[in-house]
Amino acid sequence: HAAACRAPDGRPMLLTRVEDALGITSRLLALVPGEARADEPASLVPAWGWPSEEELRRFPRAPGVTPFQPVVAGDLVLLCWPSTRTPNGDGQRHLRAADDELRDLVVLSLAGEGRLVDERGVDERSRPDGDVELERLSFCGPPLLRGDAVYVTLAGRSPNGGASELHVARFDLARSGPEMRLRLRWRRHVVDGSPIPPSQFSVSEWEYEPELAFPTGLAERLGLLYVGSNTGAVACLDTTDGAVVWLETYRRLGPSPRHAVAEARPTGWKYGPVHVEGGRVVVAPRDTERLLVFTARPMRSRAMRSAEIAVRGMGGAAEGGSPFGDLLVDELVGVRDGRALVSGSLPRTLAGAMHVPASPIVALDLAPGGSTHLAEIPELCSSGAPALLADALLFPTFKALYGVRLGAFQETPVELWRAESASRSRRIPDRLGNIVVDGPHVWSVTPSRVVLFAPR
Repeated sequence: HAAACRAPDGRPMLLTRVEDALGITSRLLALVPGEARADEPASLVPAWGWPSEEELRRFPRAPGVTPFQPVVAGDLVLLCWPSTRTPNGDGQRHLRAADDELRDLVVLSLAGEGRLVDERGVDERSRPDGDVELERLSFCGPPLLRGDAVYVTLAGRSPNGGASELHVARFDLARSGPEMRLRLRWRRHVVDGSPIPPSQFSVSEWEYEPELAFPTGLAERLGLLYVGSNTGAVACLDTTDGAVVWLETYRRLGPSPRHAVAEARPTGWKYGPVHVEGGRVVVAPRDTERLLVFTARPMRSRAMRSAEIAVRGMGGAAEGGSPFGDLLVDELVGVRDGRALVSGSLPRTLAGAMHVPASPIVALDLAPGGSTHLAEIPELCSSGAPALLADALLFPTFKALYGVRLGAFQETPVELWRAESASRSRRIPDRLGNIVVDGPHVWSVTPSRVVLFAPR
């Protein structure tokens, strides 16, 4: 994912991550429109990049595998970024599995063209509010901003058995001289757990050390903070001091008992934040085939789970099956007006060998006994993450961008843009990716191509 904002000169700007050809190093790149020609659209040009090429040569930072999502707050950009912490000395690395990574919480300045303002997770012993535990933990997921409060999740390897620790921390943006700094308010160790292991190879028995389980995003309402661990638990914390108000478990996907020719991992929800809408908290953990719905209440009491909706299996809700029917759910796009908006695809075998199935968007009423509403995108599967606006949903396919009106969900989706056929001279054909929206500007982001759409 990426973040869209405005440059200091007013031009639309996209903050995205780019990798080198070998995938060894990565940078945060700020892209803005360049000068437009009469017969061609304007090219996107880099306004600045971070870290600098010189710093990358000294401290290479690998791209990592956890979700990437910067957050913009006025002149500041906050993001979790691969750390320069070394395995030796102060801040030594305690994450032992091969798939683990270590990230810091970084603050950059837009007006300063990516100048580093603050970085937590390194040199904690030299700070008046330092927490040395941060030097063995990895910041992960997008930070959540509420006023001057910054909430963020952290993961670490437990010294007792190698399970993943889930921590949540709150920092306050406070001025220190001419600069803003992240001042630690509290950090809470919430729960331990492990991700679901993959299937084993059929040719050999191998010892499996689980990778870190990175949590879902965060959501806040009325002084309560919600987070999913992706290890079988959802937690609610008090934003004042981080105290755990309640911790609720759920049924997880079980490890596969089959031996596989190649490593196979269970398929669940894509990464997505916790959603709070009205009086509901909706969570789509990656380690379950269920959509969890809780009642959001300001009272300090036990969790009140109002629904646990199966997203796999035939049959209706009354029969214990899934209200989504044959839909292979992919992503919880958002929650709006009491409906969960879910994207997915249909098995090709159901549509026939010669027919390309449509890509459904399903709106599920979260009220007890709620019905489902279907909008069919007339092309095969999404090529990136949809974007939810105030009154519409933007859905990208490989060659087109569709709009679905939330107030008229079952009407035919509107084709907003379609790619022209790529000429032979073009090396990279048109293709859409994750959709990012900032006011009237719509961005499409893939690892190799970024496109800015202007309103007509």
